[in-house]
Amino acid sequence: RRIGNYLLALTTWESVGNSNWYIGVIILCYGLTWLVFRILPVSVSAPRSGRQFAVMLAMSILMVLVLRKFRPACWYNTLLLYDAGIAYSIWRDKVEVYCMNKWAIVGVLGMVGFALTGFFSGRCYGLFTLIRPFFFMSILIVLTREITFHSQSLKWLGAHLFPIYIYQRLPMIVLSGFVPSFPSDWPILFYLSCLVITLLLAWCYKWWRVAL
Repeated sequence: RRIGNYLLALTTWESVGNSNWYIGVIILCYGLTWLVFRILPVSVSAPRSGRQFAVMLAMSILMVLVLRKFRPACWYNTLLLYDAGIAYSIWRDKVEVYCMNKWAIVGVLGMVGFALTGFFSGRCYGLFTLIRPFFFMSILIVLTREITFHSQSLKWLGAHLFPIYIYQRLPMIVLSGFVPSFPSDWPILFYLSCLVITLLLAWCYKWWRVAL
């Protein structure tokens, strides 16, 4: 069983402590994107089009119907959010013109929708769970558009986001492995220890990263 899990982990279908679902969905998104552009090649005059998006959305919905029978919601939510990002990039100018001076309303609707879908989560065949991330995304779009943070700390975290995301599991696994009761007996100390070690790993990342 353990060897089988390791082998399936190579395909991202199972996890060995990593974020296999995220890696798997991103690979799937890139694969579907490649397939869409093979079916409908891009041109200089029309690098992106509604037809390409429609084909991508149709294939994504088909994959959602398959994935939801075997995998948790984070798999297919991410896939549909990828499609939403594509739609936003194609029609961004029109969306922003329409929402001009209405961003506060969009933010409020996003927060209300996020709260309501959380309350009804799991009902209606998981529909509310499926659409909840879209409300969260609308909140983030409004916040990042309307609020600017001039913070060197946030700038550093953003510049080191990849190693922080990748290496955060290492101190969690090592510390809980040496002291299994550490996370449950001293959760705050465990969190702070993992945070400090992760930031140190992210800081050291610039010396051991390999340019591909």
